Amino acid sequence: LSCNGPVAVGAEPAVALRFSVVIDAPQPLAAMLEQGLDIVRWQHDERMTLPLLRRLADEARRTTEQALAAEGYFSARVTTTVETGTPVATVRIHVAPGARTVVNTVKLQFRGAVTSDSAGAGRIGNVRRNWLLAEGRPFRQENWDSAKRAALNELARPPYAAARIADNAALVDPQRNTAGLDLEFDSGPA
Repeated sequence: LSCNGPVAVGAEPAVALRFSVVIDAPQPLAAMLEQGLDIVRWQHDERMTLPLLRRLADEARRTTEQALAAEGYFSARVTTTVETGTPVATVRIHVAPGARTVVNTVKLQFRGAVTSDSAGAGRIGNVRRNWLLAEGRPFRQENWDSAKRAALNELARPPYAAARIADNAALVDPQRNTAGLDLEFDSGPA
């Protein structure tokens, strides 16, 4: 009898833990989470263990909270549970998103040559008129980023090619579900 290594008597090969993920959230949030959560992609991995599954479930809770905040749900409640005892374990992710944060104030300020030359007043007016994230609109990180880019692109057309965002803040009040947007542009010289 030959043996290439130690053999434990009575030991059985590890069996991969099979599991499914159930996301209890309003549409389209559920669809977004199904597409974006790592735990969903792990469902068919042969190396899954219960400790790893529990870690993934905890990570899924944190990732879900971050994704919901990016969508404007800063007071969301997310719980995850791992149910075992059946041939296929179940990870349940329950999402109560709460109210979506809405923009309640927009403060656009300008400095540099745009505030004092003849073309400046018209350019400032264009930036204000074309601002994409107006009061009363839902606050989403993607929309905030897009609005800043679009406003800067409008300001940075000649003669203000050196224009930049000098300062910006989205002040979120999760108790009131509001966001105040402050943005300061520096046009630089003409």
